[in-house]
Amino acid sequence: SSSRLKLMLTLGNRASHVQAWPVLVLTLNDQRNRPLARRSFAPSEYLGDTQRIADGIPPRSEQALSLPLSVRNLAPMGFDLQLTY
Repeated sequence: SSSRLKLMLTLGNRASHVQAWPVLVLTLNDQRNRPLARRSFAPSEYLGDTQRIADGIPPRSEQALSLPLSVRNLAPMGFDLQLTY
């Protein structure tokens, strides 16, 4: 079975300078918080705009992001999201 989920998040840049967009590492967990699946999303996957990627995250800003997910044969009960470069 397949289900559609949507991850909605806000990335904030509190620095006074531009920062690069991170790689998002999403882990889906079962009801006991054990990992079921993990996937990394590069900026090119969650931002469709190459100019926006090149420009980076503007200083002192918040950026709302929405990431559609298609999940097969899993029943996630929770998740963990980490940012990496």
